[in-house]
Amino acid sequence: MPTYVEVLKIVHVIAMATWFGLALSLPSRTSEAVENGREIFAKVFTGIARSASIVFVASIVTLLSGFLLIFARFESFSETPVRIFISLGITLLIFLITFTLTKPSWNRILRIFEDEKEDFKKAIPHAKFYYWVSGFEHFFMSVVIVFMLWQSF
Repeated sequence: MPTYVEVLKIVHVIAMATWFGLALSLPSRTSEAVENGREIFAKVFTGIARSASIVFVASIVTLLSGFLLIFARFESFSETPVRIFISLGITLLIFLITFTLTKPSWNRILRIFEDEKEDFKKAIPHAKFYYWVSGFEHFFMSVVIVFMLWQSF
């Protein structure tokens, strides 16, 4: 019978894999759809928006399950390994990038899409920025994975 810590680890890994994995496809799908015009973007918009919602939920579950694992495995923060604090800091940096850069660029794309009078080509620079900033998020996600696996080998 698995302990609650083992179940929490499984939930944490599944949420993290969903967050990191699904988020990898969003920038390229968005950029490609924007570059192909309003009609193509309209066809794939629902799927992209649904994926973005799943990514958001998975990111919150990852953060919460990570905190719960810290409290379940260690009696105090002073016993927590430094690599976990570094990973937590990087994860918070990812959230900061998401809410200050990625999300606003996505919202600009949506505003241009929803305004039928607006030239949809104006969304291309925002899609490229979204793509570029998401690359930084993915880099930092990879660094977190390295830190989390550091002691596993």
